[in-house]
Amino acid sequence: MDRELLLIALYCMVDDALAQSHLAMQLKRTGRKPKLPDAALLTLALFQEFSGIRDEDEYWSYVRREHESCFPGQWIDRSQYNRRKKNLAGLINQIRALTARVFPNPANLHIIDCIGTTAITVTKFFGSHSFP
Repeated sequence: MDRELLLIALYCMVDDALAQSHLAMQLKRTGRKPKLPDAALLTLALFQEFSGIRDEDEYWSYVRREHESCFPGQWIDRSQYNRRKKNLAGLINQIRALTARVFPNPANLHIIDCIGTTAITVTKFFGSHSFP
């Protein structure tokens, strides 16, 4: 799957997930509306796991360079992204579980270790269905 199509698919899944009231209510807060919408931030957090880039600085540079056009005028700085991502870790995990059920996994094989807000691959299975 092309990375941009994956990003779009993830965004659609996140947007659908946030239509569920028990997930959407986790985003209720007072104050200013964030420049980067929650759905976009959650999408980028999940997309990081597919990118294979674990370093947060490197990932943020990559996503800004390659996919800035997907979120025009909505970018925030890296530290604000990471802070919001950390605050939404519980919700990210819930949406991660939903997306895991949707994406094809022909051999149904995956082993991950979640440290903080980023899933780290423990074992990687190579084959025709792997995402480079």
